[in-house]
Amino acid sequence: GHAVPASGSAALPNADAPGPSKRLVAALGVFVLVLAAAGYAWRGQPDALDASAGKPGVSDAAPTAAGHEPGRAQFEAMVERLAERLKTQPDDAEGWAMLGRSHSVLTQFPQAVAAHQKVIALRPGDAQAHADLADAMGMANGRKLDGEPEKLIAKALQLDPDNAKALGLAGTIALGRGDPGAAAKHWERALRKVEPGSDMANNLLAAANEARQQIGQA
Repeated sequence: GHAVPASGSAALPNADAPGPSKRLVAALGVFVLVLAAAGYAWRGQPDALDASAGKPGVSDAAPTAAGHEPGRAQFEAMVERLAERLKTQPDDAEGWAMLGRSHSVLTQFPQAVAAHQKVIALRPGDAQAHADLADAMGMANGRKLDGEPEKLIAKALQLDPDNAKALGLAGTIALGRGDPGAAAKHWERALRKVEPGSDMANNLLAAANEARQQIGQA
């Protein structure tokens, strides 16, 4: 299934650009997807909500059998390589974005927060970076989106009203406030922006349908 968006709204670095190679960043992106298939749910994806019980939150999913997913050790080594390269090439926004996503896959949320903050410093108009930071910050704060994460989600949607991750998180917040109608609208809008038939699309649809049922709409 499709996990964390591999590039978000950020462009890939030019082939001649200094810093972490495109190959390393691309390879890390592949590992993010592989480990996701092993048990990591897309951050902000509402399948992790206990919608039927009305219990919203940031994704509760984490890599299963930590330390035993296919290629995890190799993935961790690549993450370390990327972090080392970024020490000497701190202006590589795409490298920081991938580092943040990689830390989230490893459930290293404080490190993910720091990496995504670097992306926003370099690209203040990047909606995906704001959504990624909100999610990592929410996970670091015990799966809570109130406060700064909520502000970041609002900023992401201001920058890009169709950002699927920000919409997913906004739906989580709406459900938590007892507004399943608003939650369904956010998730239905996000559904139009993801690959039809993907795990993400199926989970968004299920969450939206559950929210609609809560307000008596099939």
